Amino acid sequence: MSATDYVFDRRDQNFVLFEQLGIQDFSKFEKFAEYDQDAFEAMLDQALQIAQESWFPVNKDGDIEGAQWNDKVVTTPKGFKKAWEDYAENGFIGASIDEELGGLGLPASMVTAIGDIFTASNCSMALYPMLGVGVSHVLEHVKDFKYRELAIGKIISGEWSGTMVLTEPGAGTDLATVKAKAEKVEGTDYYHISGEKIFITAGDQDLTENICHLVLAKTPGAPAGVKGISLFYVPKFEHDEEGNLGEANDVYCSRIEHKMGIHGSATCQLVFGENSKCKGWMVGKEFEGIRNMFIMMNNARLEVGLQGVSLMNAAYQNALSYAQERIQGPSVKEFKNPEAPRVAIYEHPDIRRELWTMKAFGESGRALLYLTAKYDDMARNVEDKDEARKYKGYVDLLIPICKAYCTDRGFEMTSKGMQVLGGYGYTNEYPLEQYCRDVRIGLTYEGANGIQAMDFLARKLGMGGGAVFMSYCGEIDKTIAKVNEIEALKDSAKVLSDAKEKVVGAVMTLGGWGAQGRLDEATFRAYDIMTAFGDLVMGQLLADQAAIASVKYNKILADNNVDADGEAAFRAKSSEAGFYYRKINNFTFFAKNFVPRISSTVEAILSEDKSGLEELV
Repeated sequence: MSATDYVFDRRDQNFVLFEQLGIQDFSKFEKFAEYDQDAFEAMLDQALQIAQESWFPVNKDGDIEGAQWNDKVVTTPKGFKKAWEDYAENGFIGASIDEELGGLGLPASMVTAIGDIFTASNCSMALYPMLGVGVSHVLEHVKDFKYRELAIGKIISGEWSGTMVLTEPGAGTDLATVKAKAEKVEGTDYYHISGEKIFITAGDQDLTENICHLVLAKTPGAPAGVKGISLFYVPKFEHDEEGNLGEANDVYCSRIEHKMGIHGSATCQLVFGENSKCKGWMVGKEFEGIRNMFIMMNNARLEVGLQGVSLMNAAYQNALSYAQERIQGPSVKEFKNPEAPRVAIYEHPDIRRELWTMKAFGESGRALLYLTAKYDDMARNVEDKDEARKYKGYVDLLIPICKAYCTDRGFEMTSKGMQVLGGYGYTNEYPLEQYCRDVRIGLTYEGANGIQAMDFLARKLGMGGGAVFMSYCGEIDKTIAKVNEIEALKDSAKVLSDAKEKVVGAVMTLGGWGAQGRLDEATFRAYDIMTAFGDLVMGQLLADQAAIASVKYNKILADNNVDADGEAAFRAKSSEAGFYYRKINNFTFFAKNFVPRISSTVEAILSEDKSGLEELV
């Protein structure tokens, strides 16, 4: 491969899905009875082929050209229309939608894996179908909506798309200040919608013939704050119950944002009802807008976390390839010898450090996203209600880590990838600088990461009086016990165990501050405790991978009669032995180099230092 190519690590993906998470066993559920590992792998291979042949080739040009706005009309970059058609024709838009509504009905863990492939190949393009899928999930849930089956079917086919329309000028994340209005038109079943919304992903485009906007607005006399918000279905073009399109529905894009990254994705400012003719139909009951919108929130936050994970893994692949190709400087062991041969920078210890760091965070992030999706699958399909409740709690607990921690690490790791390339990393000759720009938005939208941290502290850690958090810590203990049985990993297991105890102690302390009314101090440390827990979970997942890999690695050695002296040479020839060995080393590297930072984070929390709360001006 070249450092400019798109390479996706299907071997690691298979390891997470089938060796670590065992999703092939989902065939025990009636809903997934027809799917086995071969079927799943065939879908993933098909997705990879489309990503390589259709999506990635228009990624760089799409970044350069960008989405264009002219006289209220948005045009997507050249090649995006073909990429959209290839994606839709193969059924991927409806991958997560129930079969009875025309979708594939795949497990969320498989949908996440498919999304991983496409997002890594073209992040901007991946944003166009994302929110349409979210709209479909809302309409799946609201069963009495008149256009439910029609809109879902059109979205799945790729004829229509959808958006999530929340943010207003000056409001940001504060939805309580929504000013958009919805006034019932007497004698009809629709409302007139009016208002202005900003930062609407794919709010307009030329990929589909219609767009289904889900808009938050308030009816006359609605209660103040979020309790007074309702949700409305507002199509770009009016249509009848058969889907035949009529007139434009008095909604248009007044501008698109000029952004640091994701240039190919149209981020729109939308104007509704400028001529008092914009029709919207209420979705669900009045004042249930936030509740219904949250149906798509967890999925959207998982998708944003996936942007961080997918792009840091793509950056790792490019950086690794470049490091193996780029010849510069002698070996550090011969740095005083002016005649020493020059070596690939891959041989330099500092570059190894950067690459192992990218690999560890990228592969643990992938495991976290897929695991959280698996928990969602379990919550929806197990028969035991207590077990389902447990898995739902794990999803809620981990979503802020998926979204915030993984996007933080995504930006950090793509930056490391640029550093591996040196000056070339800062040029658009290689894709690293685009990955770094594209991934940066993930820290901000779908709830900025600081808000995710406060949600983690104030709501998620306290679920069930702390029972959900402690139950998940029990899962971490199980992993530690498993790894502790492997002699070579006992030291690393001890580091992870000690860190877990420190995180638990810090959580208890912060809970006490909240109970005492020390809210400023507690929320000031929300980001710290979220990051510490994120580091802990990454360590847990890499530990679990190491335990699995250790068994398989030792079996390969035994089957081939390889002794300790011949291990290194054998690994160089056996791709499978090398793969499992690196999984083992991945955990050791992370446990010894990154888990210890949990201690310093906890120490900072427990210091009760208030200097960061002082006035700055």
